[in-house]
Amino acid sequence: MRKAHVNGPSYDEFEVGGNFQMEECGWYQAPQRSLVLFPNTYLCTRRWGSHKMRHHLYVGVALELIVEGSATFYLDNRKTKVSAGEVFLMQRGHDCGFSTAADEHYEKLTLCISGTILDLLVESLHLNAVPKITLSRVEEAKHRFHEIEHLLREKVPGTERIITEKTFSLFLFLGEENRVTESRSYPEPLRKALDFLHGTYTRGNVGLSILPEVAGVSNPTLIRMFHHYCGKSPMEHVTEMRMELAKNLLESTALSMKEIAERIGYNDPLYFSSVFRKFTGMSPRAFRKFTREGG
Repeated sequence: MRKAHVNGPSYDEFEVGGNFQMEECGWYQAPQRSLVLFPNTYLCTRRWGSHKMRHHLYVGVALELIVEGSATFYLDNRKTKVSAGEVFLMQRGHDCGFSTAADEHYEKLTLCISGTILDLLVESLHLNAVPKITLSRVEEAKHRFHEIEHLLREKVPGTERIITEKTFSLFLFLGEENRVTESRSYPEPLRKALDFLHGTYTRGNVGLSILPEVAGVSNPTLIRMFHHYCGKSPMEHVTEMRMELAKNLLESTALSMKEIAERIGYNDPLYFSSVFRKFTGMSPRAFRKFTREGG
């Protein structure tokens, strides 16, 4: 394999074969680009025939959406077949890549992303724990990729923050799609309970007392289901959803701590701050500063 793009300990290796077409755009010198989160490059690649690419100690995160065909993706020593309507994440600091056989083809959309919040974002959305994401809303995913592509191509000064917000929103979308994928294997009572909580988690009274009735099982049975399939209790699940929403509001709005607390279901901003610190390891104000100023 040939080596290229050496950047300290990071480098790429590749074997070229078959035929390919590639469209690429990026806004590398954006004057107000966020150090916290920003897509460096958008790619649309069509390939036919044998090919292999390996990134050693990948320097960012790449979101790879297969539009047509399939390819085999690698993350360290794990191989995953990814087909149309599925997304694979190249993860920072890992050995990752992809390959196709002589009789394979694919079309894929790629966003190569950098930023100080990447590791925290990928981990908090549990995207580092899955080999791939099978999308239930493929067209929406493609639309989100193309929105970011359009902004990168236009390069209009002042839109850098919009690009960052749309990239952040794309990660949240993929996190939700991942939860949908996981929930397909859940028993019916658990799906009913999760659907109910997803509609009430921002209320002060989330409705945990009636959750067994909604699910149609006893409280001990429901709690066992949550721990078996989700690895957490119903209240822990509610708290996790509230904290993810809080992180989004802290990063993308100027709302006060009191306003954010109220929006996610807490009447007491001090209690919200205490829960947020336990969940993330930092206060809401420190998190806002970290995401906006790069730490």
